Amino acid sequence: MLRVVALFLALLVSACATQPLVIDDPDWLRHEQSVSALNNWELAGRLVVRQDGNTDTVNINWQQLDANFDLRLWGSLGLGAVRVAGVPGAVTVERAGEDPVTLPDLASVSREFFGYEFPTAELLYWVRGLPAPQRSGTYSFDANRMLATLSQDDANGLAWDLSFERYQELEGPNGVTYLPGRITARRDGLELRFLISNWAVPQPPE
Repeated sequence: MLRVVALFLALLVSACATQPLVIDDPDWLRHEQSVSALNNWELAGRLVVRQDGNTDTVNINWQQLDANFDLRLWGSLGLGAVRVAGVPGAVTVERAGEDPVTLPDLASVSREFFGYEFPTAELLYWVRGLPAPQRSGTYSFDANRMLATLSQDDANGLAWDLSFERYQELEGPNGVTYLPGRITARRDGLELRFLISNWAVPQPPE
């Protein structure tokens, strides 16, 4: 379970790059604007990790509220639950049966819990079917002018190849937008597959 969580956190740590990818297509720009305007969202589904002939699956619930996030991951067969909650300047990790630990950022979480830095990328964008900003890359569209494939390097120069499928309709505060239901990211024998069963807009507390 820790290995899966480590890989997941690896993709949440942001980093900058030169020569950013620019997609100058009117239909795409309308779609990108619609998705980018959705600041508050929630997804539920599964994350499947394949590496070195092993496959691990965890359930995931990810709620994003502007710059704050709340990730909950839990597995089957008695694997413990993990919650990672972040606000600007602090990330708190809670594991079943252990005291919470608060650290300044996700990079610190990686060092503290797993002992080394992970490759960096911006899953916050990829999971919504958007290229990570300030990164170079290549792409292709599907028939609806949404991303079908994307290739971008992470902060360590490792190349990731992504595919996006099964776009789902979501009614947001600014109208209907479309978000992927299946995202596959691959590099060097590692495959991360997000199978998203539901996208939603969190309801404000009463």
